Amino acid sequence: MEQEKAGPDTPSPPPNWDQVLTARARNHFKLFGLRKTYALQANRFIGEIRDQLHTLLTSGGADAVRAHLLAGATSSLINRPNSWMGVTYRSLANDARFCHGAFGG
Repeated sequence: MEQEKAGPDTPSPPPNWDQVLTARARNHFKLFGLRKTYALQANRFIGEIRDQLHTLLTSGGADAVRAHLLAGATSSLINRPNSWMGVTYRSLANDARFCHGAFGG
């Protein structure tokens, strides 16, 4: 089975996944349009927490925003390791621009 090459928009699988599992996951993303679905969910979620993030930024700065996002990631990923929400929290926490207010509002 030929493995699809990772491009700039291709999610990276965990390093412990073999080629079959990686190919299966990439196929599911493509077949079921999961990239678009997850992006829409993540964007809605950001809209829902924007006011809270703004309050955190105003009262505690970027470190408070990052700490909140990391706590959300930890909680979400413990219960659902493949959760779009946990991945969203973690990705946002690792984005310095986002933590400094790039979420708007």
